[in-house]
Amino acid sequence: PDHALQVLDGSGYCFLFAQQYHPAMKYVASVRRQIGCRTIFNLLGPLSNPYLVDFQLTGVNEKHLGPVFAKAFQNLGIRNALVVHSDEGLDEISPAGITHAWLLRDNQITQFTLHPTDDFGLPLYTLEQVAGGEPEENQQLFRSLLHTTKHDYDNNKNNIKPYIDFVCMNAAAALFVAQKVSSWKQGVDIAREMIFAGKSASVFYEYIRLSQLPPQSK
Repeated sequence: PDHALQVLDGSGYCFLFAQQYHPAMKYVASVRRQIGCRTIFNLLGPLSNPYLVDFQLTGVNEKHLGPVFAKAFQNLGIRNALVVHSDEGLDEISPAGITHAWLLRDNQITQFTLHPTDDFGLPLYTLEQVAGGEPEENQQLFRSLLHTTKHDYDNNKNNIKPYIDFVCMNAAAALFVAQKVSSWKQGVDIAREMIFAGKSASVFYEYIRLSQLPPQSK
């Protein structure tokens, strides 16, 4: 935990592996593998963040879970949360059409829909246009995305534009939930500029560097 906090403080990002930070999850891991299908434990991860965050963006793979998660976040005392589920079944905001959303703010839950064009000012893309591939392909795609310039984006170099828009749309939602922006479109603009300016890449490589260092003693 101390090392993760050091990484978070130094880079602004960290990853908390449930089995390492929740003893109960560690003990049920082998049982989950033996069962071989989805169980209640697939739902517990987003609800058991050890950091006790004030803001959270979470996706669910079934629509009926949206209001359930929103209510759970409300009961946990989270200040602002957004739960999303797309018509295609994605547990994130879809670039292809309607995404259902449940927003927890000021202790009130509001349900509405989000659309790439109407709300984020972005064109529609099919899921095939933003599909990944093998792990090595995904790694190369991710690094290409981080190093995309405005010129690359405007000219859709290596077909990167759909991926940039997809990422920025979901990043915009996170910024909106954290009250860093006042609109979805403003969130897209800021997220895109962070990529073009190289700031997203800087966070990523600093996270890698700090993660590989031994923990510092207090």
